[in-house]
Order: sequence, then C-alpha cells, then structure tokens
Amino acid sequence: AERRSIVFLDEYPCAPRAVGASMMRVVNEGVAGDVRLRPDTVYLIAGNPPEMSPHGFDLSAPEMRRWQNYWFEPTIDEIRDHFQSALKLGGGAGALAEWCQDWVATSLREAGMIQIEPPEISIRGGAPWGNPAAWERGLRVLAALGDKSTPEDWFLGLSGAVGRGAAQAYLAIRKLRVHLPSIDEIVAHPVNAKLPARQYQLGTMGLLANVCARDPWCGWIYADRCDEEIAAACFEVLLRAGGTE
Repeated sequence: AERRSIVFLDEYPCAPRAVGASMMRVVNEGVAGDVRLRPDTVYLIAGNPPEMSPHGFDLSAPEMRRWQNYWFEPTIDEIRDHFQSALKLGGGAGALAEWCQDWVATSLREAGMIQIEPPEISIRGGAPWGNPAAWERGLRVLAALGDKSTPEDWFLGLSGAVGRGAAQAYLAIRKLRVHLPSIDEIVAHPVNAKLPARQYQLGTMGLLANVCARDPWCGWIYADRCDEEIAAACFEVLLRAGGTE
C-alpha cells in the first residue's frame, strides 16, 4: 500500500484458534503471508459476544492487553432512525421505503419484535430471529413481492428472514395499528391517548408491557381506562412486567 491503510478482521470470536494465532501475527509483526504491511497500518477486530456466536470464545488476556476494547449496541431509537431513512436507498420513495416506514410505525406499538439478542434456538442455528439485519432482508423481500402479493406471501417471505413468531407479530400488529396508540403516546398522555373500540382493546396488552418499561404508572392509568375484563387482563400483564411500584 502506498498510503496508510486499515486491516479489518471481522467475526474474530468465531475464528478457530489456529486462525486467531495467524491473525495475531498480522497484528504483532505487520506481516500477512509474504506481504509486509506499513508501520502505520491500523488494525480493527470486530465480533459479537461469545454467547451470541456459534463456537465463540472470549479473548485471552494477551489478546485483551493488545487492544483498545469498545462495546457497541444500537438503541431501539437508533434502529428505527435507520429504517426511517428507508435504508438510504429509495430516496424516501418506492416499495422498500414504504415498507420501512410501515415497519417503523408498527415497531412503535411493539418494540419487542426487534430482537437485539438471539434466542437460544437461533444461537444453535435452529431458526432465524428478528435482528435489525434480518428485518432489513425481510423488508427487501416484501418490497420485491410487488402489489399483487397476498398476506400469505408476506408471511412466507418475512418468516424466512426473521422467523415465524416475529413475522406473525409484525403482520398482526400491522393490521391493528390504525386502532391502537403508540407507546410514546401512552407515556406522554395516558389519560388522553387513543382508546380503541372494545374489539381491538386486546391489542393493548402487548403495548402495556413496553409502556411499563418506560413508566409503570402510565401503564396502570391507561389500562384502567379499558373495559373491565380487558383492564383485568392488562393488570396481569403489568404485574408480570414488574410495574407494581
């Protein structure tokens, strides 16, 4: 290289130990095979925590002392902002942009469909899960299906990316969304936030667990406005969510 460069080693905690040792030679000696790297080369290693990586391992003490160590995890709002920009591909228009906007609006009703950490079955390779990259792939599939696709087509296309449970949750909440308030609306105004008609009030149960994580009192105030039977079910949800203060 004729100028300063970056060597990026991705998914390092998944690499076999023999490969890891070879990587350390690149870092320590600045040599990759027969190529000697510039002295001012910058080295970056990336990877998920071992518990999220198939056959992943913790860095050893010698490895740890050779690196500055940083932890990055996106917030739910940062993920929404990413999709709100329509992945910076459609310029705010087109099928992909429309599905992204719809996904953001639906996630405001059920933040739990965004799964930062994989479930155990996914770590073992048994099923896809609803991480942000998987949602991106799924929304691309929905955009590619076109105007003549059916809800059954949507489910098949989406479940292949994010799993059956997350796909079902998204499509079901999407149908109810026009009748439900958002989590932000309940937290801001629990007394005045939209209260759906009785036949749609069951949909509030999923909302209130997320409201409880933000402000338990807002969850209780809003639940008390529901019809008596629905309110009793919502109170059970709030108790399980820990909103007892």
